[in-house]
Amino acid sequence: MQIRKFQEKGIREIIKRKKVLLADDMGCGKTLQAVISFLRIGKFPVAVVVPATLTYNWVDELGKWAPDLTYQVLDNDKFEKAQVYIISYDRLRRGIEKVKTGKSYRYFIGPGSHLDRLSKLVDVVVLDESHYIKSETSLRTKACMHLLEDKSYRMLLTGTPMKNRPLELYPQLKALDATKPFGDYMTFIHRYCDARKVFGRLDASGASNLELLNKTLLSTVMIRRTRSEVLTELPPSKDIFLPMPLSNPSEYRKAEEGFLSWLKQACKADYQLQNSIKDLSAQEQGWLREKYSRETVERARRAEALVRMSRLRRVSANGKMKAYLEWRSNVNDKLITFAFHKEVQYGLIEALPGCARLIARDSPKVRMNNVRAFQEDENYMDIVCSIRVGGEGFTMTAAKTVAFVEFPWTPADVEQAKARAHRLGQVDTVLNYFIYAPGTVDQYLLGVLNKKHNVISSAIDGAGALMDVYKEKLC
Repeated sequence: MQIRKFQEKGIREIIKRKKVLLADDMGCGKTLQAVISFLRIGKFPVAVVVPATLTYNWVDELGKWAPDLTYQVLDNDKFEKAQVYIISYDRLRRGIEKVKTGKSYRYFIGPGSHLDRLSKLVDVVVLDESHYIKSETSLRTKACMHLLEDKSYRMLLTGTPMKNRPLELYPQLKALDATKPFGDYMTFIHRYCDARKVFGRLDASGASNLELLNKTLLSTVMIRRTRSEVLTELPPSKDIFLPMPLSNPSEYRKAEEGFLSWLKQACKADYQLQNSIKDLSAQEQGWLREKYSRETVERARRAEALVRMSRLRRVSANGKMKAYLEWRSNVNDKLITFAFHKEVQYGLIEALPGCARLIARDSPKVRMNNVRAFQEDENYMDIVCSIRVGGEGFTMTAAKTVAFVEFPWTPADVEQAKARAHRLGQVDTVLNYFIYAPGTVDQYLLGVLNKKHNVISSAIDGAGALMDVYKEKLC
């Protein structure tokens, strides 16, 4: 196995800059670059923080690139001498103790916790899938900030630095002690998040000055190369939108009517507030209605609307199952099937006996064994994956066909999932099938994905990356 020229350049930049956001596209070897970097830095021990599902992926990568290093996976209370400590975000955050004092909370580092020990022991820290610290208020982010404090070398790895909006970048910039070129928090959200007051509350969920944001990131802290730029020998990846009929149209329409009826009632409740802005200019009214509508949907999505929309999505996915399985029976290649809801995942596993799987209820070790079986054993023709679990870190280049029977809310999750097959080691054109039912919630989700993708691409890859990747003629 050889290190490629662009990877060698990345390694040199990591060592030179010391605090880096390595945002190479999925499949470009970010883990390899991190391992070789801390090997050359030579300051051990090293702390590697990962999503739990990628724990044993890191064990495999250390075995390939640094077989002589000793390591410990910190998945229990034991703490032994090692050169590399691998710990999940969830395990790390357990080192934060939250104590209520009056109306607020105070946070302490638990003495003797893994977080406490690692903070005192290491000077090199790697955060894999660093978009996991996108929220400044989460215990996960607070734990990582404590671990990173005063550390000489900090490597943040992610192919998707922002999954929805520019605001998600700010905690990662803070983690790298790199906020100065971007300004303090208020400057950042006004410059890059289109921050405005909406009904007395500061809304920073927008996006603005994305070209400037991209240039500043690249000139200061971010290393970013796409697969198309550096893996020129990699075959293309093609998206195909495949319509399929519902086997349960009556059930779906009933669920849709229930959702729309609820939504209509929610809109009526907003009438009085909407009427209060009638004296504003037409432009101001339009902007406020758009913002308020988005705010309302986002708040409701966390509660009743999320439940109702999820039901609609499940009914649609279950309705496509019969047609999808018939289509799958005519595909003679290994196939990766992604689904969002557990009910749909289990339905696929039952319908595809003997398939491999990547789902939430299995341990990281079981997941890794399933990936190996699918990748190496010709008897395993199918692997059913949770979009959340199977979309990060794994290599499944044995397949050249990928299918989404459900869609997530963020384009980053789609791109991560597609990159399981379209990455180093792939020798065939990868076909990504988006299975949708015409006239259903599927079309709405494809529209959401397209809108978000354009914002993210502009900020991370520059204005030239804007394209309507999910905008298909679905009408």
